[in-house]
Amino acid sequence: MDIYLLGLSFIEGMGLILSPCILPILPLILVTGIQGGKLRPYGIIVGFITTFVLFTFFARKIFSSINVDPMVLQDITIYLILAFGVILYSDYLSEKFSVYFQGLANFGQTLSDKAEARLPKGFWSGVLLGCGIALIWTPCAGPILAAVLVQSIQQKADAQAFLILTAFSVGVAVPMLIITIFSKRIIQHVRVLSHHTQIVRKVLASIIIITMLFTKFNVWQKLFDLGGPPLASKEFLPATHLIDGLASPYPAPQIQGITKWINSEPLNLEGLRGKVVLIDFWTYSCINCVRTLPYIKSWYEKYHDKGLVIIGVHSPEFEFEKNVANVEKAVKDDGIKYPVAMDNELITWGNFENRYWPAHYLINSQGQVIYTHFGEGDYDITENNIRYLLGLGTMSDFKPPVQASSPISPMQSPETYLGTKRTEGFASPEEMSARNFTYPNELALNKWALNGPWRILGEKVVAEKKGASLRYHFQAKQVYLVMAPIDPTLPQTVRVLFDGKPVGDFAGKDVKDSQVIVNRSTLYELVNFKELTSGIIEIQVESEGLEAFAFTFGSK
Repeated sequence: MDIYLLGLSFIEGMGLILSPCILPILPLILVTGIQGGKLRPYGIIVGFITTFVLFTFFARKIFSSINVDPMVLQDITIYLILAFGVILYSDYLSEKFSVYFQGLANFGQTLSDKAEARLPKGFWSGVLLGCGIALIWTPCAGPILAAVLVQSIQQKADAQAFLILTAFSVGVAVPMLIITIFSKRIIQHVRVLSHHTQIVRKVLASIIIITMLFTKFNVWQKLFDLGGPPLASKEFLPATHLIDGLASPYPAPQIQGITKWINSEPLNLEGLRGKVVLIDFWTYSCINCVRTLPYIKSWYEKYHDKGLVIIGVHSPEFEFEKNVANVEKAVKDDGIKYPVAMDNELITWGNFENRYWPAHYLINSQGQVIYTHFGEGDYDITENNIRYLLGLGTMSDFKPPVQASSPISPMQSPETYLGTKRTEGFASPEEMSARNFTYPNELALNKWALNGPWRILGEKVVAEKKGASLRYHFQAKQVYLVMAPIDPTLPQTVRVLFDGKPVGDFAGKDVKDSQVIVNRSTLYELVNFKELTSGIIEIQVESEGLEAFAFTFGSK
């Protein structure tokens, strides 16, 4: 187990107290925690942590099994918390609420009294309250706020992922507990507050109502750009030491099995001793890789003549990415000037024991891997470490390239493969071995379905006749689809619809008049919205011979 990752997850959880999404939960805990025995706040936190961890850990399977759109469940929880706030604010509604639910409260207290035979009063009733609060709040904010963390642990074993998520939730709960304990003591000992509990209750209720309305109408996102790209660090980056460097640097593995070098003669790391080397594992149809290219190209322009060597190790995800002509065109179109090594058999990938696109390995002049980063983000840290190894000193004005796209939003749909090898979320009623498909009556979020004659193969779906169509229920700002014509000499025309209508003003850069001309094997941008949007994207095939591989999404 990576203790560093556990500690980082705990710290990220504690930092959540500064997020506006936490505001509705604090009044709930305060209101329920200021009454009851002295252990009630602890019980609430235990119940909250347990339910939060279990619900978030199994959320994906739960939503899939019950075929419920997570955003619908989020809306329900917003209304429940909003209703609680209104009841809490109104003296009349609070009184009626107490009368109607007195029987349930008495039953709960009886169970609590029996369970607390060996503990001071309040603990087990607090546990029950904490479970209830978490069940209401977690669908609203929990999976969203934890999504980045869950993304980072998808490659871990379930036990490790569970521990990481637990560390995160404990970090969330610790500041809550501290606030609850001190607030309870203040209310109990400050005479003014103890004599004006109704005012305190109304203030807390107002916070709940305002935060829920802000959440419902995306005010937080507009004010703080939640879910957008992380801001470049405004702190002074001294470049006098490594940031997040490896605790145990190791000799860089060899670059081997390269079938083609682009922009360079064959290179090897032995011949590059004395240079600082950045190895970038990428593949040209991966949107996550594409979003890193502006940064990598800017580093090459700034530091190549100062001793930095960048090698893009192109490690294919699909068969068509092994084609030299396809990769050479992508390198040219993307304006890549640094060496690109085609690792078609994934030999260098295996030497590095790599598992991610993109992945960066920074190697010092002695040939040691001293820093790694997987996925998008932390560009300022990577550049700081490059400058440190080059001996260039201070970097206090990091500026991301203007053309750079933002990283993944935790609220957007996940990358979805369409072939049988790795697909999830297939929703057509027929078996995947069928040759003719129909759409389901309803298509839940992050599900996809086929209609008409298709073949589903290992890494792709193939339209067999004109009129075949494909739908995906997404949530994102941009939707991309990796597509290819079976015959490169016969471009395919694909019609693109959003919620059954031509995409119009929301068309992606590869769409014109609601159509895409698929003339090569690559990633195509289908729609581009100004804000996070949920709906159904549909592609209709105008002629047989289209291949579709994977949907990816953006929040630029």
